[in-house]
Amino acid sequence: MARCRHGYFHVVDNDYTEWQLYAFGGSAAPTINSQGNRFVAQPISHKEVTKRMEAKEDEWRGWNWRTEGDLMVNGVFFTPFGAEISIQ
Repeated sequence: MARCRHGYFHVVDNDYTEWQLYAFGGSAAPTINSQGNRFVAQPISHKEVTKRMEAKEDEWRGWNWRTEGDLMVNGVFFTPFGAEISIQ
């Protein structure tokens, strides 16, 4: 599926039903905002939406990956991390 490197994804209103390893992947400090998407895991598949590639936890904890209004079905989960969004 989608992989972001050194960039920004704003993913809105999509239906993810048949991913294999991940729905969103990233490396090199990407920013990913997911809003209003539906994630449905198949009976025998990975359940985590996100995949942090080529980075140790102390590095990816500083990246910004957020979920808002997403629907998670069949045990799916999204691991958000990074700075909170502030409305100005």
